[in-house]
Amino acid sequence: DTIMIAAVDWEHDRIGVINIPRDLWVDIPGYGESRINMADFVGEKEIKYPDGGPALLGRVISETLGIRTDRFARMNLQAFEQAIDTIGGISVTLDCPLHEATPDPNNPDQLVEVDFAPGVYHFNGHEARMYASYRYYTGDWDRARRQQQVLLAIRQQALKLNIVPKIPSLWLTFSSAIQTNLSFKEILDLATFGLRLDMKNVHGRVLDYRLVTAYTTKGGAQVLKPKKAEIAAAINSIFDTPPMQETSAQPI
Repeated sequence: DTIMIAAVDWEHDRIGVINIPRDLWVDIPGYGESRINMADFVGEKEIKYPDGGPALLGRVISETLGIRTDRFARMNLQAFEQAIDTIGGISVTLDCPLHEATPDPNNPDQLVEVDFAPGVYHFNGHEARMYASYRYYTGDWDRARRQQQVLLAIRQQALKLNIVPKIPSLWLTFSSAIQTNLSFKEILDLATFGLRLDMKNVHGRVLDYRLVTAYTTKGGAQVLKPKKAEIAAAINSIFDTPPMQETSAQPI
């Protein structure tokens, strides 16, 4: 249920990445108010929206945040793990301790504490997925920053492997687990573009507590209402933010 938007500026060789919190409270056309992470499911399964869940999610993002989304890609978590294993894992540096929890595999109603000391970690696919998913103690915003950190680590590993010539075979392996309206040429162009970018031109933004208001629904759910004017200003200035490699590992 991670929603990540990439703004690709071909002319100026730069990319902006925006993470949207799963608990953002939005109006889903044909369904009503709900968390934004429900939009894809609703469009796919509940109301059979034309062109499916991604199209409905794109409409919600456009109407709520003013961002037009032309292309989409959706990957299941198992494929995410397998893709990272295929490239030999990723290396992530923690600058400060991380204390978190995860459901006990033997008892889903219980949590198991996990601790990471500062240092460099080489994660396999499952470990990378867990690292990018922890949110029990640190919350959704810190998780979003770790997801951006994992994204950068995948890029770094892809550079080490000189992965562009291998993309056709990788696509054959994983295409059945990825839903997208990108053509293969667009995928290849985006991969080549992303790998050749100077890292100072890759910017990231998390729609964090400064851009939302805590809200309790009539049903008692704790959600986040968007501050639309502030979000619009943040999105418009994304390329003025520090490079993502400087901000993704920093706690909020």
